[in-house]
Amino acid sequence: MISEETFEHIAERIFGFSNADETEVILSATDGAITRFSNNVITQNVAQKNSVVTIRAITGKRAGRATTNKFDDDSLKAIVDAAQRMARCQKRDLELLPLIGSQSYRPVQTHVGETALMGPKERAVCIAFLAEGCRRKKFQAAGIFSNGEEAVGLANSKGVFAFQKLTGATFSATVTAGDGSGWAEGTDKDVNQIDVPRLSKTALEKAEKSQGPRDRKPGDYTVVLEPAAVAEFLLFMAWEAFGGLNFVEGRSCFSDRFGEKLFDEKITIVDDAYNPLNPGLAFDFEGLPRQPVVLVEKGTARGVVHDRITGQKAGMDSTGHALPQPNTMGPIPLNLVLSAGTSSLEEMIASTDKGILVTHFHYTNVIDPKKMVLTGMTRDGTFWIKHGEIAYPLKNLRFTESVLKALGRVELISRERVFTSAFFGGGFVVPAMKISQFTFSSTTEF
Repeated sequence: MISEETFEHIAERIFGFSNADETEVILSATDGAITRFSNNVITQNVAQKNSVVTIRAITGKRAGRATTNKFDDDSLKAIVDAAQRMARCQKRDLELLPLIGSQSYRPVQTHVGETALMGPKERAVCIAFLAEGCRRKKFQAAGIFSNGEEAVGLANSKGVFAFQKLTGATFSATVTAGDGSGWAEGTDKDVNQIDVPRLSKTALEKAEKSQGPRDRKPGDYTVVLEPAAVAEFLLFMAWEAFGGLNFVEGRSCFSDRFGEKLFDEKITIVDDAYNPLNPGLAFDFEGLPRQPVVLVEKGTARGVVHDRITGQKAGMDSTGHALPQPNTMGPIPLNLVLSAGTSSLEEMIASTDKGILVTHFHYTNVIDPKKMVLTGMTRDGTFWIKHGEIAYPLKNLRFTESVLKALGRVELISRERVFTSAFFGGGFVVPAMKISQFTFSSTTEF
């Protein structure tokens, strides 16, 4: 893995080769591996290591970019020249801002050595635990175990220098049993915090209990959503609602609605890269320190995240949430945290006379971003709750629901929160949640 000193040396050489008014260098280095398994056997081991620098050369109101993964002088000179040529060919960008100067960053612990060093043998031992349990029951397991480290760096010719190393590991398992399936997943910067026996047991038990699923008509039901299902809501809120570009262009459900109560008062959502469960960067891709931002406070819309361009348009300062420039998405929150409640998953089920337990959603997508209407399918463990107990498994259902309305009908939130990933990427700190009148719009045959 590339070191901070090496990146600093690369950046200094690039600045020396550049004749642009301003020069920016972004490093993305990865060293990771993944073990895939299906039918209770390992099918693939893949490891990849790469380090890439992207140069942005700015002259006047024009900027060009070029990328390489070769760091010898000739290669660096070549991409500096390429970026400068591209800049000369661009139209003037009136929104292009000058680079910022030196900053200081809050220390954050995101790297755990054991996570980076875990090898295929250790991953195989963990997978074998699940596979053996499946063989005894004549079930089938499939999934992945991945781990690795990355380094992210940013430097510019005005004095910015930021560097951070991160680790991450994910164990994800789907178990099939007849016409039923179960799923469980754990993700953490510290691989030792991923409880493979517990996750394996959960996937096995859900698969066993999911066999022989029954029909349930579409309609409005009380739902108990496990954390992975809740994370899907936050993913699309991050993309469509909490970003400064959508906000200033009037495309966010928050546009012109600050101060309005849009959710139940139990809902508070903060973007916080410094939460210990979050693997967050301390800086953004303009070089500014990331700021914790209260987006929703006790149900009331309070803010969105900004980079310097959207902040200027909104008459606000940047919150330190810029993506690499330029981009079409604008700033987005990457480290959302949803407030904890006072309940537990078991207490939510026990308090439900009739309802549906959802393990996670599959292939969720946006129907109406302004109203935050989403649609998606339940997957790998959908159960009918009756008189406070799991009564029987259900065939999967499609939901069509507004996140705004759903989070306005929250009855209970769990005390426990976990970092969980979303289907299309990203991950957030989320609890389980009980919601009333949740709309399922159609059924399936499986």
